Amino acid sequence: KFQRDGVAWLLHHERAILGDDMGLGKTAQALAATRRLIRFGRIEWALVVAPRTLIDNWKYESKKWSPELAVARALPPSRSRERDWSRLIGRAHLIVTSYEQLREPPAALLANPPDLLVADEAHRLRRGESQAHQGLRNIRTRRFWALTGTPVERDAEDLAALMSLLEPSRFSPADKRLHPTTLRARV
Repeated sequence: KFQRDGVAWLLHHERAILGDDMGLGKTAQALAATRRLIRFGRIEWALVVAPRTLIDNWKYESKKWSPELAVARALPPSRSRERDWSRLIGRAHLIVTSYEQLREPPAALLANPPDLLVADEAHRLRRGESQAHQGLRNIRTRRFWALTGTPVERDAEDLAALMSLLEPSRFSPADKRLHPTTLRARV
């Protein structure tokens, strides 16, 4: 039941954190929600950014939860990166890539941003000054879902950094200086 609730919640929030505990199906929920958005014409394609070790898992899970979607893996070497990204965009419903690929997003991706960006293991973005955080910030997308079992690992900086990606007009990584109760109230 909670997984159905999670899918419905994602479908009703363009920018959200899905913070279920590890092993409770965040990937399945995100795929089911993405599938519905594509099926009903609300989006054309989505980009999933995940740790490199989870990319094959996303491909496997997509066959299970959204088999009709065309899924492509994007891990091109630097010498052919721009060309490969240009060829991929528009040819798949779901492109899965690593955080390393988006430290400096390819020009083709910046020019043709996804309708939905899903950041798996989003706690990796908790440092606002990191290359991965800055790279994702440069991708202008209407929908952004952050998946993580630990949205706050250490302190207010974790939450401020994630919120600055979700709601850049309302939050900044500098909000880490706010008192935790003030930050929580703003969230």
